[in-house]
Parts: sequence; C-alpha cells; structure tokens
Amino acid sequence: MLLYATNGWIHLSIGRADRWFRWGIVELAVTGVLFVLALPHGPAGIAIAWVVSYSLLVIPALRYAGRPIDLGATEVIAVVWKFVAASALAGVATASLLQSSPALAGIPGASGALARLALALCLFGFTYVFAVALLHRGFEPFHGIARLLSEMLPAHRWQVRPARP
Repeated sequence: MLLYATNGWIHLSIGRADRWFRWGIVELAVTGVLFVLALPHGPAGIAIAWVVSYSLLVIPALRYAGRPIDLGATEVIAVVWKFVAASALAGVATASLLQSSPALAGIPGASGALARLALALCLFGFTYVFAVALLHRGFEPFHGIARLLSEMLPAHRWQVRPARP
C-alpha cells in the first residue's frame, strides 16, 4: 500500500491533483468491482480483493502519475524491488512457521490471539531485516533510515553542548 500511495505524492508534487482525481475514479471502479466479486467470501474475500486491487493497480498508477515528468514505473520499481521481495519472503516464512505450529493455534481466547500476533510480529520483523540485509549484501539501507530519522529530529537534540564551567 505504501508503494501504491506514492502515485498520489507524485501527482501532488508536480501540481497535478486533477490527474490524481481521474486516477481515483479508475481505482474506485477496479476496487469496487473486486469488492463486489469478493462479497460472497466474507471478510477474508474482501481483504484478498483489496490486496489484488493494489497489486493490479500499482504499476499503471506509477506509470500514469509519472508520465508528465517522464518518470516511469521502472525507475521506482528498480529502487524498491528488494524491499518488496524481502517483505514477501518474510510474509511467506512467517505464515509457514505459524502454520507448522499447531500448539500455538490451540491457545484459546484473546491471550492466544495476542501470543500469535506477538510471535508473528517478531518472526516477520526478524525475517524481514535478515532478507533486506541479504538482498542488499549489508546493512546500508538501515544506516540510510537512521540518517533520515536523525535529519527529521530537531537539530538541538543531537548537538553536543559544551560543559558548564
């Protein structure tokens, strides 16, 4: 969803909210049709329809948004594919590990759900970081995030103050 949302950022940053509005109509039509088709399958069907909608629309959305400035979807995908692949790998690995643990599924009630959620978050987080580091052959992406976060924080928090006499 984050990758898909960049199409809106592109439209707005180049001053073309009119194009974003038109794309929104396309998105509404595609997502609406998929939702209607998914209704008989309940909440899980709607969730799947939403994922399918974003997956189908991400490339055309980026292509359409970038057309006025000659920014193609290829340029965006070239930058993010490793993160997307790491996320997919982490999701599959986490789901596989959770499915192979029947004892975990047997914990009833809210405490069981909370335990499964906590385990899923930890497994996914660890696996994602590992996959990103593996695909990038190092931890540079995480160093980049740390630099970005330090730039976003107020400068006075990071300045070394001289000792008082």
